[in-house]
Amino acid sequence: MPATPGYMSYRIVQSYYEDLTKSLDVSAVGRLWSTILNLYFTVAEDFGVEVQPRPNKMANDVNISHVHHASNKGEVLYLLETGHVEFEGQKGVWTDTVLQLAEYMAMQRKVTDQTEENAYGVVTVGRYSHFFIMEGGQDSLAGYPGTDDDYHFEFKKDEGAIIDILLQIKATVSRAV
Repeated sequence: MPATPGYMSYRIVQSYYEDLTKSLDVSAVGRLWSTILNLYFTVAEDFGVEVQPRPNKMANDVNISHVHHASNKGEVLYLLETGHVEFEGQKGVWTDTVLQLAEYMAMQRKVTDQTEENAYGVVTVGRYSHFFIMEGGQDSLAGYPGTDDDYHFEFKKDEGAIIDILLQIKATVSRAV
């Protein structure tokens, strides 16, 4: 099977990326992530990308989605995203969104009885993302292995690194099935 081209080679992804830079539509980042995730976590490989309802206690401008695997191992990758490009450099927004992701992942793992499985998370603010792991038996986040805790990956500039992380997560989940 030929390798999937980088996501920025698709015109629809380029269009969604441009929407992030010129729009105040906070759902633009959700459309971008959904399209990217469906390229690498395919239905043919028993993955599904799902948008989740936002719990009442979360901020109104945060979207939630996750990648689910049909093996009933539960959700393997959680995303909390806000499309506010103007907040990309605001440490408080990042801190709050990371805390919301940690709380949400811990709650979801308990509900699905998947507390012993590793789960992965992404926080995205505007064009930038940070990747995390919540190891089995834990309810706190750690930076994704091999990434710098202070580095935020930009969709276009860091496309190769983002793809590598997504494929690593997919391989890890697929081996565990």
